Amino acid sequence: MTRKVLCWIVAAVLLVFMIPVVGADDWSNSILDFYHGALKHSRLLENTFSISGRKDVIEELQKESSVYDGRIKLADVLTQAGMTGSFTYTVYDDKIKLSDIEYYAGWTILNRWERGEEDRLSKREKETLNEALRICDGAEGTDLEKERYIYDALCERITYETGEESGEEKDCAIGALLNGRADCDGYADAMMLCCGLSGIPCRYIHGEAWQRAADDDTSHLWNAVWAGDCWLMCDVTWGDHGGEPEYLFFNIGTEDASASYRWDPDTLFTPVAENAIFEKHLMADQQPRTVTKAEDAAAATADAAAAGERRFTLFCPKEILWETDADRFWEMLGQGGIESCSYIACGRLIEFSGVVYR
Repeated sequence: MTRKVLCWIVAAVLLVFMIPVVGADDWSNSILDFYHGALKHSRLLENTFSISGRKDVIEELQKESSVYDGRIKLADVLTQAGMTGSFTYTVYDDKIKLSDIEYYAGWTILNRWERGEEDRLSKREKETLNEALRICDGAEGTDLEKERYIYDALCERITYETGEESGEEKDCAIGALLNGRADCDGYADAMMLCCGLSGIPCRYIHGEAWQRAADDDTSHLWNAVWAGDCWLMCDVTWGDHGGEPEYLFFNIGTEDASASYRWDPDTLFTPVAENAIFEKHLMADQQPRTVTKAEDAAAATADAAAAGERRFTLFCPKEILWETDADRFWEMLGQGGIESCSYIACGRLIEFSGVVYR
C-alpha cells in the first residue's frame, strides 16, 4: 500500500469520526433556532450543552429582557424550553455553554415517564406523577375533550398563591398537584404534564401579562396546546378564580391573546393560530354568541336570559367593545334582560359572569 493511499484512508477515518463532533453543537442563526436547539437538549434532560451561532444572536440573548421592545433574554428562552431559569452559562465568541441546569418538575417527570425511567424520579416526583395519572384517567374522548377535562380538574384542585412563604414547590407541578397551591409557573407546569401524559402536545409560553398584573411584576407563564392543526394559547391560571372555571383564555389565537399578553414571536411554535375557530377548538357550551353590530348585543343577551345562563361570551368586532359608548352598551344589555354582572375582555371576546337578570 502506497503512502498516498494510506493517507487517504486515514483522512477518511478521521472524517467519519469528526462529523459527529462537528455536528454535536446546534447552530443558531436566530433566537428561534437557539430555542429549538435548547428544546432538543431539554427533552434529554441534559445538564450541560453548548449551542453555537452568530455572534449577534448570542449578544441579543444576553440583553436585558423587554418583550415590549421585541427582546427576550436567555432565561426566558430557556424557560419556554422547560428549564426553570436556574443555570449558569459562559460565552466564547460564537458559542454559549449552559451548565447546572434545573428543569420544571412536570417537564422532568414527563420525560422520565416517556422513557420508562420512573425509578429515577424522587419520592415527591413519583407522587406527582401518580396524581397526574389519576387526573388523566378521567380524561376521555377527543383531544379537545381531554384538554377541557384537565383544565377543569386543575382549576378545581389548585388555589393561586404567591410569596416566599409558599416555598419553591409552588413554581412547579409538585406544589400544584400535591399541595393544591401554585403560582402561574405551577399551573402551567401541571397543565403541560397532564396534557403530555394524555398524548396532547403542550408547551410553555413565557412573557408578560398586563391586563391582570399584580404589583409591578408582570412576568407570566402559560401554555401552548396543539389543537390538531395549529398551536393555541391556554392559560389555566387566568381560568381559575375560585368558582367555576372561566374559558376566556382557553384555546385562543394570537390576535385575541395580544390584548392581554406580550411575548417574543421569535420563540413561538409554528403554525400558531392567529384566530381560533370556535366551532373546532371550543366545546359546545363554550361557543360564544357572535355580534356583528352593537345593536345585536341586546338580542344575544336575551338569548342567554332565555336559557338562564349565568355566564356567556360575546364575540364581536373590537369597535363594539371599545368605541361604543359604555352607557349605551349597558343600556342594550339591559334591554336583553341583564340587571347586573361582572365581565372581562380579551381581544374580540367579552365574557359575562355572575349574570343577574331582571
